[in-house]
Amino acid sequence: MNKKFLKVLFSMAFLLLLGKGLGFIRTAMVASTYGAGFVSDIYAFEDSFINEIYTIFSTFLACSFIPKYLSLNENGKNKLFSLLLNWGTIIMVALMCMAFIFTEPLLKILVPGFFNIYDITKIIFVTRINLIMLLLTFWVNYTMTILQAHEIFVYLSLESVILNIIVIIYLLFLSNYGILGLLLCRVFAYLLLLFLIVIRLRHLKTLKYTTTINPFDSDLIEMIKLSLPMLLITILWQVNYIIDKSMASRLSSGSIACLNYANTISMIIYNVVGYIISTYAYPLISKVQDEVDQVKLIFKEYFFILLQLVLPIAILTMFYSDYVSDFLYGRGNMLQESIKIISKVLVLYIPGSVAFCIKNLYSKLFYIKKNTKIVLCLDVLGCIVNIILNLIFIRIFGVYGLALATSFSYVVTVLFQMIFSNRKCYTDIRFKDCGRLAFSVVIIIVVATVSKWIMINYIYRPLPQFVFVGSIYIISCALCSYKDLKKCVSKTK
Repeated sequence: MNKKFLKVLFSMAFLLLLGKGLGFIRTAMVASTYGAGFVSDIYAFEDSFINEIYTIFSTFLACSFIPKYLSLNENGKNKLFSLLLNWGTIIMVALMCMAFIFTEPLLKILVPGFFNIYDITKIIFVTRINLIMLLLTFWVNYTMTILQAHEIFVYLSLESVILNIIVIIYLLFLSNYGILGLLLCRVFAYLLLLFLIVIRLRHLKTLKYTTTINPFDSDLIEMIKLSLPMLLITILWQVNYIIDKSMASRLSSGSIACLNYANTISMIIYNVVGYIISTYAYPLISKVQDEVDQVKLIFKEYFFILLQLVLPIAILTMFYSDYVSDFLYGRGNMLQESIKIISKVLVLYIPGSVAFCIKNLYSKLFYIKKNTKIVLCLDVLGCIVNIILNLIFIRIFGVYGLALATSFSYVVTVLFQMIFSNRKCYTDIRFKDCGRLAFSVVIIIVVATVSKWIMINYIYRPLPQFVFVGSIYIISCALCSYKDLKKCVSKTK
């Protein structure tokens, strides 16, 4: 692992964890200040709406822009940068105008229940104010993608930190302004983030903006064609997520909540490690996309780095699932029976989280190779497997069956991704390459077993427990040493 990668890894991990922590404080303060009523309901809706838009933008830009951008010369980069910025701005302004005109019909579709319990005039007003976030979200996401293409990653983790700090300050001193103030906090946060990004972009002296708006540009058309399958994938997994929750709603009370709580914990593995590594590796592989051996070498290197960091977290989380669940949720009105369910569901979600990290890295590789159709087909297969297994496992295992089906579907998708990437000669990762890693995993399991026995019998306070488990993780990473695995990588040189 080079020093630059370690610097990026730790800085992004720190900012992501800081953002998550501040987000938890923000949520608690919103609940404490406004309770469960008009403000909290509207804020939750408007916030989730913007987050979905953010996901769509990031999906579009991630799957097609970076590889295409890096494949061009300086003039081509400037042209594509300006084209996408101009057309994105035009489309966002058009959508804002349409949403402003048809706000009420849209709200009747999205939140029909609000019409029966709240003053719809106020909801329409704040929704229209919030529409400016469509444009700001695009600008922020697009400019951050440009920085990512130039191997500048820290701004990717700043969004949640800046937003949460501003909202917390607002709640401490200006909470009387209610929902309008909360929404304007996001506007102010994005303007501040955009200002910081623009300052950083000015240092990229080769990047120049032009007013070109040629809709028939071949590079632009190619980007759109490549991104469409990925947009369909995003919609597909959202539908799949809704189906999971629909099935859970037929089980006992609290089943959906237990799934959500466990899934939130399990996805920390991706948010803190998987996301960072795939984000860092993406532009590096894109730069050498036409050099087959270099692509294989870099991908294998970061594939094993990913496993080196993720597997210890996954194993320790499975072993300490009861402690983790109780520490995060074991307070207030949460019953101990629910904590037990969450901890068991968490164990079943963990293999799926590891597979999701690997799946995201492989998906990025297929984007670079301009083979998004394979990603779409395999994700469709994964969703079908998930739905079929949901119907089978829910009858046998109840709520645990839904978590098991989700993990199994991700594992199936990853296995097929590995097969197809090897057949296409994109990678040459074989199961035999993982021999040393498998041995390290066995050792980590032994260490985790012994450490849990020590903690149960000798460590009783939360802070020493946290320090102890953190130390075990560092030891586990050392046992899962990448220096040994690097020998496998060197064989591809």
